[in-house]
Amino acid sequence: RDGHRGVDWKTKDLRRNRSKTSVTLLCGAMTTREPTTTTTMTAEEPDGDGTLLANTQPRSPENSSEVLPALGTFTFEAAMEQIGFGRFHVFLMIVCGFGWFSEILELVIMAFVAPAIQQDMSLSSVEYGLLGSSSFIGMAIGAVFWGALSDRFGRFIGFTCTTAMTFVFSVASAFAPNYGVLLLFRILACVGVGGTLPVDYAHLVEFLPVKGRGRNMAIVDGIGVLPALFLGSLLAYFGTVDGTTNWRLILGVESVPAGIFTLIRFFIPESPRYLLNLNRREEAANVLRRVARMCGKEAPQGHLVGYEEDLETRNPLARFREILSPEVRSTTWRIWLMAFCAQFASAGFVFAMPKLFESELGLPPKEISLMILLGVVGVIPGLVIAFFAIEWSRKKSVSVFYLASAVGVALFAIATMAAGSVEFAVAASMVARGGMEGMFAILNTIRVEVYPTTNRITAMGTSQVFYNIGGAITTLIFGAMSGSRTLAAVCLSIYAGAYALSVLPALTLPAKSDYAGRAVLDRITQLVPINV
Repeated sequence: RDGHRGVDWKTKDLRRNRSKTSVTLLCGAMTTREPTTTTTMTAEEPDGDGTLLANTQPRSPENSSEVLPALGTFTFEAAMEQIGFGRFHVFLMIVCGFGWFSEILELVIMAFVAPAIQQDMSLSSVEYGLLGSSSFIGMAIGAVFWGALSDRFGRFIGFTCTTAMTFVFSVASAFAPNYGVLLLFRILACVGVGGTLPVDYAHLVEFLPVKGRGRNMAIVDGIGVLPALFLGSLLAYFGTVDGTTNWRLILGVESVPAGIFTLIRFFIPESPRYLLNLNRREEAANVLRRVARMCGKEAPQGHLVGYEEDLETRNPLARFREILSPEVRSTTWRIWLMAFCAQFASAGFVFAMPKLFESELGLPPKEISLMILLGVVGVIPGLVIAFFAIEWSRKKSVSVFYLASAVGVALFAIATMAAGSVEFAVAASMVARGGMEGMFAILNTIRVEVYPTTNRITAMGTSQVFYNIGGAITTLIFGAMSGSRTLAAVCLSIYAGAYALSVLPALTLPAKSDYAGRAVLDRITQLVPINV
């Protein structure tokens, strides 16, 4: 009987332990079913822009990037890390590189054909300068228009329509009968060009995993700028016969890539981050699964975790107000100044080079295009250095490239105005080109990362306005001052000074603006100000 009692006691203990285990599992399941919000406080910064980072997506209790297998759900960041980097991203980087390609090609081509158009249409100095400025006027309009449209209605509409508009009006420019019509067509073509950079970069960053995102953005810059500079130089070289530049042929051929890329872009899906931000979870999950298949990876299983609340408003004016909200205000004005100075100095220098090679060094048009092509070689080491430096520190590395650009422009001024050496001038242009493109690669990455998905393209488009105002002003100034040797030297000095000035806002960017190794945000509410 005692033996049977012992068995009965053990049986009762076993049942009691099973009961406790069941309660524990039930409680654990109840805990898992209640998503938690992870909150992290950053240290207060000297400029009073310290922030509380609150991710409003439901998160796993143990790891914010961990899939929740017990419920058959997964988070967006977990899916991105599971898929990783693959064939789809390589294809997307090539397609998005066209945004930068189209802008650089426009600047290179207009800088070269503008003197030929001036001679063919007997333009005054002011009309000549306005022709160069027309590109930036159109790009400024396009950046704001397509930015607001793409944040409101989706990335896909801007992703396809910008290149289509560029193609149509670039072809029309080649057949313009007079200066007024040409000016109008160039502005309209550049309305399309102006939208490609902010839309393309935002679309890309919303598909890329966190690891190596900065380096991939630098590669995209190289994908865009290297073909643009080489193609622009080759068009200028072969478009010149017996000292006469066939600017209509050059503008016509320039439009062909835009037509090709317009067709290719229809194979790229809508941004999953944009869809998720609107709580269109099933559509976003389908895009992620499609990306996984293209990358040859296992697609995330289950349901994609969305936001508890829908967006309060999708009004484009609200997106503009967010850019100057306390959460990002101190970053915004610095980016505007950096963008203005970058394009003011870069566009002015690129616009001035052909003119100075001709007036100061006495080179014919065909040799000028060859010297410019040789200077493009400097872009390669600049982008290679940017590829490694960008993951070290966004703001420190961009500051170094601003200084390198200033040095390159100063050396070019000495080579053309004082030394009169073609070799020295080409070497100086290499330094300037390398610094310039490394700087743009990192600056563009900063501009697209620091703002949330709700206003990412609107914010970058707004900074493009200051960027293009700088370009429009500088071509007008150089067009009016290029007739005087002394004033041309003053222009180059101002360009070098603008690069040097940009170092101050770059180095004082708030620490939270550096997104190296961090996921980009989706909503402005994820940045709650502590000190305003």
